[in-house]
Amino acid sequence: MIVENHLRVQKTARYFSSREMNEHEREIVIVLHGYGQSAFHFLRKFNSIATNERLIIAPEGLHRFYTQGFSGRVGASWMTKEDRMADIEDYVNYLDRLVESLEQPKARIVVIGFSQGAATASRWICQGTAHIDKLIAWAGSFPTDLDFPNDASALNAVGLELVIGNQDEFIKSAHIKDMQHLLEKQSIKAQIRHFEGGHDIHEETLLGLFDGASLA
Repeated sequence: MIVENHLRVQKTARYFSSREMNEHEREIVIVLHGYGQSAFHFLRKFNSIATNERLIIAPEGLHRFYTQGFSGRVGASWMTKEDRMADIEDYVNYLDRLVESLEQPKARIVVIGFSQGAATASRWICQGTAHIDKLIAWAGSFPTDLDFPNDASALNAVGLELVIGNQDEFIKSAHIKDMQHLLEKQSIKAQIRHFEGGHDIHEETLLGLFDGASLA
């Protein structure tokens, strides 16, 4: 007989930031990468909105791996289907601890979850303790394991936007309709933005979301 067991251990998590923190942050944007991406490279996609008063932080998923073969480029994942509940609990605790460590109570916290990072961000907001002011789910959707209608209140407590490219190879029109139906059924308020492009961060759309990188 095989028995599955769990043992809680310490693990060192890594994150990258657009600069050193200062006393002038009015907004902190936490960007969660997609499956197989590097937080270091993912952070570069947000250079255009980084300012002296807006800090960009890119946490890295706790599971790193070679994306092709046994060497070369390394990416990370937030979770897989294996032992998923433990992985979810681990990354929710990790992201809560990250916000606690920032010690910037006056700064507005915005979370951008891209692809797998969108599901990660949704679970974090519904299961975590950190105060989040806005969620931007980019090229992703709500995971099917969210506890509706109970989790609807947590999503309604943040400003919610969904951003989808009209040429995204992973998100088809039927998928978008399903998301819209879920939002309506659960009475979740959200703005849906579309852009000309595929499964990626579209810079012009990003700038529009952040008022051309200003903090007005």
